[in-house]
Formats: sequence, structure tokens, C-alpha cells
Amino acid sequence: MLSLSLPLLVASASVALASHAQPGPGLHHFHHKRMLDISGLDGVVNHDFLSNDLTRSSSKYAKGSKNYKINFESLHGNSTVRKRHESVLEVARELERRGLVEGEGEGEGLVKRAQKGSVELTDYFSGGHDAMYYGSIGVGTPFQSFDIDFDTGSADLWIPSPTSTSKHTHFSTSDSSSMETSTAAWDITYGTGTSRGYLARDTIQLGGYSIPKQIFALADQTAAVIEALPCDGLMGLGFSTIATSGAPTPFENLISQGQLGAGQQMVGVYLQRASDLTSKSSGTVGGGELCVGCVNSARYTGEVTYTPVSTQGYWEIPSDGIAIDGTIVPGTSFKAAIDTGTTLIYIPRTAAKALYAKLGGTEKGSSGEWTVPCAATFSSIALSFGGRQFEVPLKDVFLGYASSSSTDKCILGIFGIDQYDAEGNTVAIVGDLFLKAVYSIFSYSQNGSPAVGFATSITSGVSSTTSTTSSSSSSSSSSVSGSPGTNSSSPFASSSSSSIANYLPTAVAQVTIDPVASASAYVPVEQTSSVVAGKGAAKVAVSADAGDVGGQVAG
Repeated sequence: MLSLSLPLLVASASVALASHAQPGPGLHHFHHKRMLDISGLDGVVNHDFLSNDLTRSSSKYAKGSKNYKINFESLHGNSTVRKRHESVLEVARELERRGLVEGEGEGEGLVKRAQKGSVELTDYFSGGHDAMYYGSIGVGTPFQSFDIDFDTGSADLWIPSPTSTSKHTHFSTSDSSSMETSTAAWDITYGTGTSRGYLARDTIQLGGYSIPKQIFALADQTAAVIEALPCDGLMGLGFSTIATSGAPTPFENLISQGQLGAGQQMVGVYLQRASDLTSKSSGTVGGGELCVGCVNSARYTGEVTYTPVSTQGYWEIPSDGIAIDGTIVPGTSFKAAIDTGTTLIYIPRTAAKALYAKLGGTEKGSSGEWTVPCAATFSSIALSFGGRQFEVPLKDVFLGYASSSSTDKCILGIFGIDQYDAEGNTVAIVGDLFLKAVYSIFSYSQNGSPAVGFATSITSGVSSTTSTTSSSSSSSSSSVSGSPGTNSSSPFASSSSSSIANYLPTAVAQVTIDPVASASAYVPVEQTSSVVAGKGAAKVAVSADAGDVGGQVAG
């Protein structure tokens, strides 16, 4: 039996966010923002934080799944959204093929070759736990800096508008010479609150890359649950099939615009633990790295294990289940959406019941919370993907005491909630609690298909092992020594280089006032006053060119 001692946590009354690397030289800005602590001064878990994290997560997935059906399935079997998505994947396959041919698919070679792509992350931690990771992007010409939550669980980019009610940094449209606005409405509901505004188009600076005519939202109103976060806005890194705007993500535009080289069809994520860097219980520290179009092999050890994506909306992959002391608990296998924008882990209720039955847990109401003895009856816990267990340190899993009346019962960062993917299947949401124990790779092409790769992080504090038992799974996985793209066999025999050449960077989403109109509704800022909206709510029409009308998404 392992006795786990939870220290009393000291939270500061206010936190000044430290400056971090900006997308350009000489630009630094400071914010004084406050996010709910995960646990309080007495080490008791803050249930308001848990409620907020669950609300953001569940609302995000409900909206994303609805968008997927509209964008990719319902009445649009031959829509431009589908065509564009398939074109992006074809370009990604070509990048992987070129990486294999040129021998640059190995992570070490890729990092040495890549001249840009690194975005430093800041870790906002509270109550002794890592609550959120964010980094900086630039928007406009000249660019204005924003702190952004890089979220693999969504696909929209948004920041506060010039007239926003938010206390966060606002975008000044009049100060950007490349800014174009539209009358297309945009909104996302987070539980009881809604973020809403309109769509615009401008140049985005990300990790040294300049992405012209990127469609994003300017939020006039920000939901309270989002306003409480330490960042200004959000950048979705999921597949654009779940975007409210129906527009390609910044990374997809990098792929389609030909800005990425051979073997660069992925994003690498390294999340560092605050407790490894400071003895403070709350504040901000350097939190790791987002590697855009690259993999930083210095951030992990051993092999990368890839698992193919099952549904191309979220980065959704099958998990073998949860292992306790090296053995997978029967009944804990599930599909998992790998989500850098969620703090904790949410698994289906049936899996939670199986897990906590093994741990001697007790369900606490209907909110998905379970309590377990604070004196841990187990020595290790791990999530298994592709037959490989990735252990999560117990100090991360134990969030704190369940109540102030007793130190006997504790709450883990694994909750039992039924959430659903775009196809209506229950799906687990695996957030930063797990991801800071691994190095994550989100690849648009690994062996010819989108996949998620995991390797043991250099700062995980634990190890990975081969599963002693395995739940059934129809998906295959692959292990690659060093990093992506080193398999000797190539799945690209049918890939056509001519079709890649015919794919134009201009095949991006266009916003129109009328869904059947062929002209873009984007106009330079100084001409905005001349735009007159059509009857009813503005919608988003996706078109590859002036003569092609695609799927629409109501704002």
C-alpha cells in the first residue's frame, strides 16, 4: 500500500502572468488575470473549477459534433468542406512520402532542419496543479499579440473584437492594413454562457509562419466560463470538419498553402509540469512547447507509438483501457479524444464504474466525481494506447481532499461522464492531466492516415510499458524509433503528385451573406460600413472558388 500525502496548498490572492516568447522580436505584454484554483488553501478540491472545466468540455464537444454533421455529413456528401479536407490530407500524405524519400522523416533530422515552428508555452498553475497551457500568436499587419489556448479539441480561432466586453486584450481592426471583415455571425455556447461575434479574415503569425487570409472570429461577447481563463482567445487544432465557421484551421492552411516541407505534416506538443520548476503553488512558469510542423526529439525518450485516428473530427483514437499497477482493468477500454484544451480526464460512465470498483471508489452524485481513499491502495495508474501503457504520476492524478471535514477521501482527476463524438459514440476526453506525462504528436499523415503519436516525456517522472493484458480493438498502431515517418514500407503507391500540384492555396473557406451567393462578403475594414446584411442570420458558405458553393454552418 502506498500512502500518498497531499500537502496543504498555498494560493496567492492574485497572479501576475509572466511574459513569454512573442511571435516577433521586442514585443512583450503583461496581463493580470485570474482563473479559479483547482484546490484551495486547505487542499480541498474547488468544485467550481471542476464544474467550469466540465462545462467547457461538454459544451465544446456537443457543438463540435453538431458542426461535423452539418459540415461533413448532412446533405453535403460532395461538399467543398469534404473536398477541401480530403485535399489537405492528400497534401499531408505527399509531405510524408517526400519525408521518407528524402530521409528527413526522423524527428532529430526534422528539428535540425526546421528553421521555425516553435511556440513557447506558459503554464498557469493553481492549487499546486497545472490548470492551463497557452502561447502567443500575432494577428494583423503589423501584428498584434494575443495569448492563446492551443486546443486540439476544437477547430475555430477567435479573439476579442474591438468592442468586446472582455477584460482581455482586444484586437484593433483599424490598426491592421490587411484586415477584412464580414457580416457572418459566429457563436459558441459554453453551458449557460455564449461567446458570440462575427467572422473576419487577416494574416496570422504562428511560430514564425505567416498565414495570410486566415478566417477567424472576433468575439463581441465572451462567455463567463471563458472570460475566467488566463488567455485572450483560442486556436483550434482539431480537424476543420468540426469548425463552427466551416473554415480551415491555421495549420491546415499551412499545409494547403505549401508552407511546410517534407515530413512536416504534424504538430508536436510538450507540456511541462510547474512543480518541476518552482516550489510555489500558484502562478505562471514556462510551460513547454508547441512545435508547428515539427517534432522536438529532445523532449521525449524512447519510441513514438502511433494510433490511427478513427473519426476525423477530433483527434480521436482507441484506448486499450486504464491500467492499475501494470494491468488493464477490464471494462475500461474506450475511444478517446486527445484534447490539449481540457485540463482533466473524462471517461464514459461504464468505464469509470469499472475503474473505481477496482480502486474502492465511491460515486459522488451525478457530476461524474468519485472519491477514493487518500492513502492510495495502488502504486501506479496508466492509460494504454496501441498496447503500450503510459503512466501518469500519482501526484498529478490526486487533485485534493473531497471535503474540508475529512482528510480520508480524495478526488482523482478522472471523471465519469458520457460525452459523444461526431458519430454519436461515447468518447473519453483525455486532457492535460495525461498529456504532460507524454510527448504528443498530431500528424495529418502517418502511414498515409491521420494519427496521434505518444512517447514518454523527458519530464514525465514515470515510464511506459507494454500492456500485460489488452482490450479488443479494431485499430492498429505502430511504434517508430526516434519519431515519425521511418517505416520502410510506403503506403503511397496510388498518390498522385499531379493532383497535389493542382491543389491551390486559394481553396479556402469564403464567407458570404447569402449561402447561395458566389462572391465573398469580406471587405477591407474601411469599407465595412457599405456592407448590408441580407435577411435573416448570416451564415457561412464554404467555397473553393467564385463558382463553387459548399456547406453552410449557422453561426
